[in-house]
Amino acid sequence: MSSASIYLPVTGSEQILESEVVTRKRAKSTVPSNPLEMIAVGRECLTHWIDSGIDIKWISAAEFGEKLTVLESAYTARKQTGISRNPLTRRLNELDEIIDSKLRFVKDYIAEYYSNNSTPAEEYYRDFGIEHIATSGYRIPGAKERRVEALKNMISAMTAHQMSNRMYGIEFWQPIYEEYFDLFSQTYTADSRTKVSVKDKEEAKRTVYNTLKALTLMLQAVYPETYRDMYRVWGFQREKY
Repeated sequence: MSSASIYLPVTGSEQILESEVVTRKRAKSTVPSNPLEMIAVGRECLTHWIDSGIDIKWISAAEFGEKLTVLESAYTARKQTGISRNPLTRRLNELDEIIDSKLRFVKDYIAEYYSNNSTPAEEYYRDFGIEHIATSGYRIPGAKERRVEALKNMISAMTAHQMSNRMYGIEFWQPIYEEYFDLFSQTYTADSRTKVSVKDKEEAKRTVYNTLKALTLMLQAVYPETYRDMYRVWGFQREKY
């Protein structure tokens, strides 16, 4: 068939925004907005587009294939990161409960050790990573990154204040710190991968959606009488999504 080329006033990443994707979905668009459905339809469209002679000015079939691959990879990365992160988060929460419940013994050690000192025991709390929190009194900060640093200070303070050999001394806090640091590091890495994959996924999703929408318009132009049948041939399994 002869090459069909029509300029469409839609660009890959500028004209149709995410909010418009949602609006069109509610209006029952011909193009799916669900990423999994979008990928499935996109792959089917790609097989027909390559040899169809249809030309979209702002994106080629090869470039569209690359965006589909990015969308598949990013969606998979996000899903896998979420799966791998769950047990890490659960264990961190368990450690948080242990830390919070055993902190009272450290406070008792400080009060006992400095009972004859004119300086209030609370003045030594900061050495142990204990801070005054307006809503909950003296405790180790709840933010994970700050908690790692506080646990490190706890271990140093146990030696400096001669509490290393207490039941909840260094032998207790050292493994807690090491495990917490390791889990936090893994979680931070997982979060970083998620952020990158989400960014890639959203950019690719916009481009894939816009391209699929442009293809439906091209099919209407090239096959004005039978474009609905061509929708199905090209992978648009439903007239409305």
